Order: sequence, then structure tokens, then C-alpha cells
Amino acid sequence: MTTHLILLSAFVASLLSCSACGESTAKDNCDKSQCQTSGLIHLYAELNCQPVYQDGACCPVRYDCSSYSSRNANKCHFEGQEYDIGKGVPTNKTSRSCLAACICLGDDSRPTDFTCAQIECAELFGIPLPHPSCIRQYSKDSCCSVATYCPTDKTEGEEEIFQCEYEGKKYIKGQRFYPTNECKTCTCDEGFDGSTNGPWCNEISCSIELRSAHYLRQGCAPVFYKSHCCPVQWRCPSNDDSIIKGPNHKSQSNSTQERPDEHLTCTFGNIKLDLQDKLQPGELDKVDCACITPPYLSCAVKTDD
Repeated sequence: MTTHLILLSAFVASLLSCSACGESTAKDNCDKSQCQTSGLIHLYAELNCQPVYQDGACCPVRYDCSSYSSRNANKCHFEGQEYDIGKGVPTNKTSRSCLAACICLGDDSRPTDFTCAQIECAELFGIPLPHPSCIRQYSKDSCCSVATYCPTDKTEGEEEIFQCEYEGKKYIKGQRFYPTNECKTCTCDEGFDGSTNGPWCNEISCSIELRSAHYLRQGCAPVFYKSHCCPVQWRCPSNDDSIIKGPNHKSQSNSTQERPDEHLTCTFGNIKLDLQDKLQPGELDKVDCACITPPYLSCAVKTDD
């Protein structure tokens, strides 16, 4: 039990990366790199939840997801647009996420939700490249590779292929790379200036609304692995859930202990967690969850490192 609590404390400390920002610092002038950039924050952005600041703090203390929770439950939603039952999302909006034929379905027997087909790329089936030195090339918005470059096929006098250099590594035109600590995917292209803010980079789309709306509807919390931007699984409420009280915990049975801001809590199933409260994991649960940036719990897969 002691070892487990130490792991939980380390998990919370790693998420409280904003503690270095003084609350008296104006949020527009502080170092935003000190704020969380975890997968949960990326999920909030996909759901169009708005950051909420308090007392001039550098980092958001919570996110306002009321626009998401107030959606019409009889329709499907994706990137701010409503879809009636039977309507589909244009493929050009979903192909970058390797999804196609996304149709809004729903009736008396099932909640309204999208059903999509997964685009299967040849490279996902382990089809080998012609030579170990060959590299798959992509377009900026493609799911699957569009070409293969093999240095061994280069003919005499052929012009050298364009290369990008980023974080000390070189990439050829069309080669994908993933910047450290950013939820972006980049494709080397002519004009690359060494930054990740140009047209050669896209925000990674987890397609939460297409893939996982049913989990959110059930009140489940997304679970992330290390620095991954998209959830690797979901932790759903159970009747056995209980709280490991943190320093800000207010007894829910004591009405005299009023919360100064009721929004600074995470609701999970039938329980409410105050900031830094943790969810008691089950015996076989390999997930740590804590209330760090409401309204959703911050959950991470336990690792040995």
C-alpha cells in the first residue's frame, strides 16, 4: 500500500506542472510551456471545452465543457457540426484519422452515435519495403503512405531529394515525424523552416467524437499512456469506486463545508472528487486517476519506469 501511494503521489506531482506559475502572474505574459500539455488537455480542445483561469494564474484551473454537455442527444456531433440520424461525415474530414464511411446511427434500441469504417493501410499489415533503406512517404493529410523512396533506385544525375532537419534528425520529403511534447504530426516538405507551426504540421486528431462518444456519455474517463496524445483505454465508473482524500478534500456529507468553486471538482459516476483527490484503484486496476484539471479525471496507465 505504501508503494502504491508513493506512485500515486508521483503521478499527481507530474501532472501539477503548472505549480511553477505564480498565481499573481498575468496569464498572457507567463511561460505557457509550464502548463499541462497532456492528452487530457488535447481532448478538451477536441471537445471545444474552454480554459478557465483563476486569480491571474498562468495555467487553466479547469475547463468549461458546457457546450459539449448541452448537445442534442438525438443527433451526432463532429467538429462543431450536427448530423441527423442517417447522415454521413464527408470522407475528406475523416480520412486523416484513418476513418471512412462515418454514419450517424441511432434508434430506440441504441443511443445516437457514429459508426465508422477503419481505413487499413498496407503498412499496417507488415508488408515489407523493397529494401531496408527505403522510406514510406505521405502527403500532409493522408492516412496511408502515397509513395516509397528508395535511395538505391537513385539514377545518376538525379537531383537530391529535399530533406528537413528537426531535433537533430533528418527526414526526406514526405517522411513523417512526431515532435516531442506536442500533439502534432509533421510531414517533411519543401519550405520547412525548422518549426512545427507551418503548413507541414497538423494537430493530431484523436477523433474522440467519432470513436468514443459512447464512453463520454457513460461518464468514463480517458486513460493515457505516458506522453501519448490520444486515450489508449477508458476507465468507467463502478459501484466499488471510492476516494483517496487529497489536501483539498471537503466532506460531501458535511453541508457546512462549502466549496468556494463548485466547478473545481471532478464528477465520476456517483462520486465527486475535489482537486488532488485520487480514485482508489481496484485490485487488478493498472490505472491511476486523480482530479487535476476538472471536469474530467486525469488517468494514466501505471508503468514501472
